[in-house]
Amino acid sequence: MKTSMRGAVVLILLLSVGGERIAATRDASESPLDVTVQIHDYVHLSPAVLSTASDLVSRVYKSIGVRIDWLAPMRQEPSGGSASRRSSAPRNPPYEPSHSPIAQFTIIVLTPEMTQRGHIEEGVLGFAAVATDGGLGRIAYVIYDRVQQQASSGAIDETDLMGLVMAHEIGHLLLGPGSQGEAGLMKGRWDREDLRQFGLVTPRFSPREAEDIRAALAIESDAQASR
Repeated sequence: MKTSMRGAVVLILLLSVGGERIAATRDASESPLDVTVQIHDYVHLSPAVLSTASDLVSRVYKSIGVRIDWLAPMRQEPSGGSASRRSSAPRNPPYEPSHSPIAQFTIIVLTPEMTQRGHIEEGVLGFAAVATDGGLGRIAYVIYDRVQQQASSGAIDETDLMGLVMAHEIGHLLLGPGSQGEAGLMKGRWDREDLRQFGLVTPRFSPREAEDIRAALAIESDAQASR
């Protein structure tokens, strides 16, 4: 699958022109579509942080008829080139894994050193490997120290901001290239006033974005069923 990297949120966003997605064939009133997400945590965040951020993501997607099934997060070790695969499931996960998830996404939480090695532009809090061949992307990244820095202004809690960044990047994986919005959750540039508003009212997908996400997952579901 061909992919391209997409930056996300706050000051700078790397984006490219993309095509339109097919209209949805089902809506949020029908049985929810399921996706599976697993966090690979190189920062070693507390279970409480992971649980709170994951719960926010789940609420955002539940509002458009998509259920997030969280696999136990993997606590990874960035040094030495080897990764420790110890599971540390967040307390009170929002949902139990379903029997037949549609797609699995990985969110990698990067350390400052990993971010520096990747030469990621200042102001980027997260980015996604977006598929360019019409399929779904699979991997997104969160730069947690930058999330903390932005949240330190007092405009929003850092765990809420992490959840919003994760929800935003999963949106890119589902919507594909050119999925940057002008407002709401998929807005590409979040300033302090945006963060203050997000701290009061959780941003949402636009009706068109919600429709396109459900359509993408319906197509993925049908493709898996035919295999």
